[in-house]
Formats: sequence, structure tokens, C-alpha cells
Amino acid sequence: MFKEAPHGQKFLYRRQYRPSGLLQQFSNWIDAFIVGNVEGELALGAISATSTTGNLFITVITDFTPSAGGRAEGAVRELLHVFSLILASLSLLITAFSTAFLDNILRLLDTPILLFPYSRSYLEIILLGLPFLAMYNTYASILRGMGDSGLAFYAVPLSSAINAVLDMILVKPLELA
Repeated sequence: MFKEAPHGQKFLYRRQYRPSGLLQQFSNWIDAFIVGNVEGELALGAISATSTTGNLFITVITDFTPSAGGRAEGAVRELLHVFSLILASLSLLITAFSTAFLDNILRLLDTPILLFPYSRSYLEIILLGLPFLAMYNTYASILRGMGDSGLAFYAVPLSSAINAVLDMILVKPLELA
């Protein structure tokens, strides 16, 4: 069924996977730091009030990500095409459903009225990013399953750097916070 990965590959995977999670958390910290310092405490409070909801949506999408371990290249391509369609559809469905009921979700969370507009804007941005996150997770999972954890790992610092630059460009100059 499944072949055991050689010890060196396991070590390389762990060595890249753990820092990847730290870099993703650091990227979240950069978002909060920039928004808090540029837009102030209400915008920072909105991120704090809604981050668990955003993480829930992200986790639901991530849990549907396939694994490609031990499959032939043709089967991986087919899996990639099928799951790309499934995840794109699922993420668009979650985005549409959540956006339609966003005010209800925020009321259910008992979001303070002062934070409500900021929280709504933040969750809309998170929801718009779900399809892209779903695609990244699909490709990264398949690459890891094929034994190439390096490419999936290097995408994280690259996307974190792009995120930080876009935060600095978009949050204050274009007033998109």
C-alpha cells in the first residue's frame, strides 16, 4: 500500500514543515502589527475578534486537501484536476454562503458594535482569499505526497514577504484596512 519514506526525506520534510507553520503565524503577526499601527485599535480589535472565524474557514478548506503519496504521475494529474474543481467549488460556496450571512456570523460572535464594520471588512478579505488558499494547499499537498516538500515550503516565505509588502502598500496609502 504505502511505502515508508526514507529517513532523510522524513527529516527534510519535518525540517521544512515546522518553520513553514511559524512563517505563516509570523505573516499573521505582520498583518496585525501593520493594521494596528496604521489603522489603530479598532481595526486591530476586529482582527482579534474575527481571526478564529477566519481560521475555521481556512481549516475547513485545508481538511479537504488531498494527499498524493505513492501515486503515479498520471494519477496525480487526474487527482489534481478533480480536486482543483472540487476545492474551487467548495471554497466559492463557503465564500458565498459566509458572505451572505456575514452579519449574522458577527452577531453570533457577539462582535462589539464599534468593531462591526472593521470585522466585516476583514472577514470579507479572508473569504476572498479562500479559493487561492485552497489551490495552494492542494498543490502543496500533492508536491509533498510526491516527495517534493521543498517547493511547497519555499512558497510560504515568498507569500509571507508578498503579504507584508502588500500590507504596507494597501493598508494606509489606499485605505483598504
